[in-house]
Amino acid sequence: MNDNCEYIFIGYIFIGAILFVAVCFSIMKDVALGKALVPVEERSPLLDKMMWAIRIPLVFILVVLAWPAVIAYALFGYVRDKIRWAQEVDDCLDGQLKFTSMGGEGWLRCNSCLHEEEITCFMHSGNESCRMGMQCPDCANIKGIPGNPWPKTTACECGGTYERDNVVVCPSCKSGDIDYRPIRIT
Repeated sequence: MNDNCEYIFIGYIFIGAILFVAVCFSIMKDVALGKALVPVEERSPLLDKMMWAIRIPLVFILVVLAWPAVIAYALFGYVRDKIRWAQEVDDCLDGQLKFTSMGGEGWLRCNSCLHEEEITCFMHSGNESCRMGMQCPDCANIKGIPGNPWPKTTACECGGTYERDNVVVCPSCKSGDIDYRPIRIT
C-alpha cells in the first residue's frame, strides 16, 4: 500500500501535465489563428463553450482530485516514516527489553504463552512515591520496588535478588519474546 500511493500521485501529476499541455496547445492555436486576441464581444459562442469545456475539467482535476492526492501522499509518507522509525528502534533492541529502556507503567505480554501482566518500569511523582521495576533472574518474578534512593539489592521470596539491568523475560514461561505497551508515563 505504501509504494502504490506514490504511483497514484505520479499518475495524477501525469494527467494534470497532459491537460495543461493540451490547454497550452489550444491557447497557442487560438493565438496563431488570431482568435485569442479577439475581444470577448466578438468571439463566437462555440469558442467560449470550448474554452469553458477545457477550464472546468482542468479546475476539477487540479482542485478536487489533485489536492486530496497530495495530502494523502504527505500523510502516507509521514506514517511510513513513523513505521520505519519504530522498526529501526525494534531492530536496535533486538527484541530484548530491559527496565532501563522502558518507562512508566504498562502491560507486559508474552508472545509465546500469551501471559499478560501489568508491570511498573519506572514511575515518579515526588520523592516519596517513586517505584522502579525489577525482576528476579531466578524465578522471573517482577516487582515494583518503592523508594528514593532505591536499595542496592532487594531479596526475592525465592532466595534470589531483584535486578534491573538484565533482559526482561516472561514471568510465566521465562521466554524473551515479549512486548511492552505503556499505559502511564511520568
